[in-house]
Amino acid sequence: LAIEDTGWRLPRPRRACASFLLGSRVFLVGGLGARFDAVGEVDVLDLSSGAWSLAESPASTRLGAHAATLGAVAYLAGGTSAGAGEARSLERYRAEHGWSTVCAELPFSTRNQVLLTRGSALLFVRVEPGAAPRLMIHALAPTDAPTS
Repeated sequence: LAIEDTGWRLPRPRRACASFLLGSRVFLVGGLGARFDAVGEVDVLDLSSGAWSLAESPASTRLGAHAATLGAVAYLAGGTSAGAGEARSLERYRAEHGWSTVCAELPFSTRNQVLLTRGSALLFVRVEPGAAPRLMIHALAPTDAPTS
């Protein structure tokens, strides 16, 4: 296995961000910048051309969030919001409509969770800490998700 430099460079320093792929475009959302400041811009890399552009930003800037896609729709959940602590909302991104809030506050903790997809459902997976740790899985099937 060889690692090769693509020549692509991030338009700004960024760590602890969420990312997702829609078509041939990779979206980088949230995270921390060079001075540990929250990054509000959504940087988009078009893999077919190598060009970077900006996309609309979600309602809240998050650190350590997770993203997953169902068809042509991306979902963003978890992480922490600047000054607000645990981010409990679920946001959706559609290229033709931008960002919208699916749920202002999920009825479960999103702390240290991973967002995955299975069929037409979003799975929120986390280990609940404690003397007897428990694996918690919450499933949500968005009404606009493609069926399989």
